[in-house]
Amino acid sequence: MKKRPNATFSYLLVILCILLTIGCSSSLGKVTAKDILQQDPDADIFMLNDTIYSNATDIEWIKENNYEKGSMIGEITKKVNTTSFKNGTSSKLPVGTKIYSTYGEEITSVVLVEVNGEYLYYLALIEG
Repeated sequence: MKKRPNATFSYLLVILCILLTIGCSSSLGKVTAKDILQQDPDADIFMLNDTIYSNATDIEWIKENNYEKGSMIGEITKKVNTTSFKNGTSSKLPVGTKIYSTYGEEITSVVLVEVNGEYLYYLALIEG
């Protein structure tokens, strides 16, 4: 008579396979530069702290908030025209552009950059 595999062992094997699949998905739950640039090759984005930010200067609710420049939190170190992004990489902003946190009427994921004396606002792209 053949022995059937232990049901507990089978469940553990399935869970292990699921965890390995999830763990190997580097962009799970995050929007990537590749995602954005495939949809809009002309998108104005940058990456900071493993998060993609998109230019939101023209979005109405961004304009309506009274955001103030906070402390410097990063700088653009590389400008690329590919989907190969890492922290400090931008599709449009020039190298050396400083990135600042913002203070506003509410806690948001909006950051500010200054280019040629003009402030531009960028919004973190978070999936979910």
